[in-house]
Amino acid sequence: MTTEIAGGYPDSSFTTERVSFITDDIIVQRFVEIDGVLRTVLAIHKMRGSKHGHDFVTYEVTAQGAIVGGPLRNYRGILTGIPVLQPNFVREGHEGLTELESLTLDTLVRLGEATYEHLAENVSATPVALAATLARLELLGYLRVTRQNGRELLHAIAQVRG
Repeated sequence: MTTEIAGGYPDSSFTTERVSFITDDIIVQRFVEIDGVLRTVLAIHKMRGSKHGHDFVTYEVTAQGAIVGGPLRNYRGILTGIPVLQPNFVREGHEGLTELESLTLDTLVRLGEATYEHLAENVSATPVALAATLARLELLGYLRVTRQNGRELLHAIAQVRG
Protein backbone atom coordinates (compact mmCIF):
# COMPACT_ATOMS: atom_id res chain seq x y z
CA MET A 1 0.00 0.00 0.00
CA THR A 2 1.21 3.48 -0.74
CA THR A 3 -0.24 6.71 0.53
CA GLU A 4 0.37 10.34 -0.20
CA ILE A 5 0.48 12.60 2.82
CA ALA A 6 -0.91 16.08 2.25
CA GLY A 7 0.29 18.85 4.47
CA GLY A 8 3.65 20.10 5.54
CA TYR A 9 6.05 19.18 8.26
CA PRO A 10 5.73 19.31 11.28
CA ASP A 11 1.91 19.17 11.12
CA SER A 12 1.71 15.93 9.11
CA SER A 13 2.26 12.37 10.28
CA PHE A 14 3.94 9.64 8.24
CA THR A 15 0.73 7.70 7.69
CA THR A 16 -2.96 8.47 7.37
CA GLU A 17 -5.88 6.90 9.20
CA ARG A 18 -3.61 5.86 12.09
CA VAL A 19 -2.32 2.69 10.42
CA SER A 20 1.32 2.89 11.55
CA PHE A 21 0.84 0.13 14.08
CA ILE A 22 -0.18 -2.42 11.39
CA THR A 23 2.32 -1.25 8.80
CA ASP A 24 5.52 -3.27 8.33
CA ASP A 25 7.51 -0.68 6.38
CA ILE A 26 7.28 3.10 6.19
CA ILE A 27 9.54 4.79 3.63
CA VAL A 28 9.40 8.57 3.49
CA GLN A 29 10.07 10.16 0.10
CA ARG A 30 10.36 13.89 -0.57
CA PHE A 31 11.40 16.40 -3.14
CA VAL A 32 13.92 18.88 -1.73
CA GLU A 33 16.02 21.67 -3.10
CA ILE A 34 19.75 21.16 -2.58
CA ASP A 35 22.22 23.63 -4.08
CA GLY A 36 19.48 25.04 -6.32
CA VAL A 37 18.58 21.62 -7.79
CA LEU A 38 15.37 19.69 -7.15
CA ARG A 39 16.41 16.32 -5.71
CA THR A 40 14.58 13.25 -4.44
CA VAL A 41 15.37 11.91 -0.98
CA LEU A 42 14.12 9.03 1.09
CA ALA A 43 14.42 7.69 4.61
CA ILE A 44 13.26 4.44 6.14
CA HIS A 45 11.07 5.48 9.05
CA LYS A 46 10.07 1.94 9.98
CA MET A 47 11.06 -1.51 8.72
CA ARG A 48 9.72 -4.24 10.96
CA GLY A 49 12.14 -7.11 11.63
CA SER A 50 15.12 -5.39 10.04
CA LYS A 51 18.03 -3.31 11.22
CA HIS A 52 18.11 -0.14 9.13
CA GLY A 53 19.43 3.37 9.13
CA HIS A 54 17.22 6.39 9.63
CA ASP A 55 19.29 8.80 7.52
CA PHE A 56 17.88 10.70 4.59
CA VAL A 57 19.62 9.67 1.36
CA THR A 58 19.32 10.98 -2.18
CA TYR A 59 18.10 8.65 -4.88
CA GLU A 60 17.54 8.75 -8.60
CA VAL A 61 15.75 6.30 -10.86
CA THR A 62 17.61 5.87 -14.14
CA ALA A 63 17.27 3.58 -17.14
CA GLN A 64 19.90 1.35 -15.47
CA GLY A 65 18.00 1.18 -12.17
CA ALA A 66 17.89 3.07 -8.89
CA ILE A 67 20.98 4.89 -7.68
CA VAL A 68 21.00 5.59 -3.95
CA GLY A 69 23.42 8.08 -2.45
CA GLY A 70 24.87 8.17 1.03
CA PRO A 71 23.41 9.88 4.09
CA LEU A 72 22.70 13.63 4.01
CA ARG A 73 24.14 14.20 7.46
CA ASN A 74 25.35 17.76 6.93
CA TYR A 75 21.82 19.05 6.31
CA ARG A 76 19.06 20.08 8.69
CA GLY A 77 15.42 20.68 7.75
CA ILE A 78 15.13 18.00 5.07
CA LEU A 79 11.49 17.32 5.96
CA THR A 80 10.65 20.97 5.33
CA GLY A 81 11.71 20.56 1.69
CA ILE A 82 14.35 23.25 2.08
CA PRO A 83 17.38 21.66 3.75
CA VAL A 84 20.06 23.93 5.16
CA LEU A 85 23.70 22.91 4.89
CA GLN A 86 25.40 23.03 8.28
CA PRO A 87 29.04 23.73 7.33
CA ASN A 88 30.26 23.48 10.94
CA PHE A 89 28.45 20.19 11.51
CA VAL A 90 30.95 17.57 12.67
CA ARG A 91 30.91 14.88 10.01
CA GLU A 92 30.69 11.30 11.20
CA GLY A 93 33.76 9.58 9.85
CA HIS A 94 33.67 6.77 7.36
CA GLU A 95 35.48 3.90 9.00
CA GLY A 96 38.63 2.96 7.10
CA LEU A 97 38.62 6.01 4.81
CA THR A 98 41.13 8.84 4.84
CA GLU A 99 39.97 12.40 5.44
CA LEU A 100 40.24 13.16 1.69
CA GLU A 101 38.29 9.99 0.83
CA SER A 102 35.55 10.89 3.34
CA LEU A 103 35.38 14.46 2.07
CA THR A 104 35.27 13.31 -1.57
CA LEU A 105 32.54 10.77 -0.83
CA ASP A 106 30.44 13.28 1.15
CA THR A 107 30.84 15.85 -1.62
CA LEU A 108 29.76 13.35 -4.26
CA VAL A 109 26.73 12.39 -2.15
CA ARG A 110 25.81 16.07 -1.87
CA LEU A 111 26.19 16.61 -5.62
CA GLY A 112 24.34 13.41 -6.51
CA GLU A 113 26.49 12.80 -9.56
CA ALA A 114 29.41 14.69 -10.99
CA THR A 115 32.01 14.71 -13.69
CA TYR A 116 35.63 14.46 -12.56
CA GLU A 117 36.05 18.17 -13.32
CA HIS A 118 32.98 19.20 -11.31
CA LEU A 119 34.07 17.08 -8.36
CA ALA A 120 37.60 18.51 -8.56
CA GLU A 121 36.13 22.03 -8.31
CA ASN A 122 34.40 21.05 -5.07
CA VAL A 123 37.26 19.11 -3.44
CA SER A 124 40.59 20.80 -2.83
CA ALA A 125 43.04 18.12 -3.90
CA THR A 126 45.75 17.73 -6.47
CA PRO A 127 44.72 15.84 -9.62
CA VAL A 128 46.99 12.92 -8.64
CA ALA A 129 45.54 12.70 -5.10
CA LEU A 130 41.96 12.97 -6.38
CA ALA A 131 42.53 10.28 -9.02
CA ALA A 132 43.99 7.93 -6.39
CA THR A 133 41.09 8.73 -4.02
CA LEU A 134 38.48 8.00 -6.70
CA ALA A 135 40.21 4.75 -7.67
CA ARG A 136 40.21 3.57 -4.04
CA LEU A 137 36.56 4.59 -3.48
CA GLU A 138 35.57 2.65 -6.59
CA LEU A 139 37.60 -0.37 -5.47
CA LEU A 140 35.93 -0.29 -2.03
CA GLY A 141 32.46 -0.09 -3.60
CA TYR A 142 31.66 3.50 -2.59
CA LEU A 143 31.74 4.83 -6.14
CA ARG A 144 30.38 3.86 -9.54
CA VAL A 145 31.37 5.36 -12.88
CA THR A 146 28.89 5.50 -15.76
CA ARG A 147 29.10 6.95 -19.26
CA GLN A 148 26.43 9.30 -20.60
CA ASN A 149 26.68 11.33 -23.79
CA GLY A 150 30.37 10.54 -24.13
CA ARG A 151 31.36 11.69 -20.63
CA GLU A 152 32.06 9.84 -17.41
CA LEU A 153 29.79 10.49 -14.43
CA LEU A 154 30.71 9.59 -10.87
CA HIS A 155 27.99 8.30 -8.49
CA ALA A 156 28.20 7.51 -4.78
CA ILE A 157 26.89 4.07 -3.81
CA ALA A 158 25.04 3.53 -0.54
CA GLN A 159 26.75 1.20 1.90
CA VAL A 160 24.95 -1.22 4.19
CA ARG A 161 25.94 -0.80 7.82
CA GLY A 162 26.58 -3.96 9.82
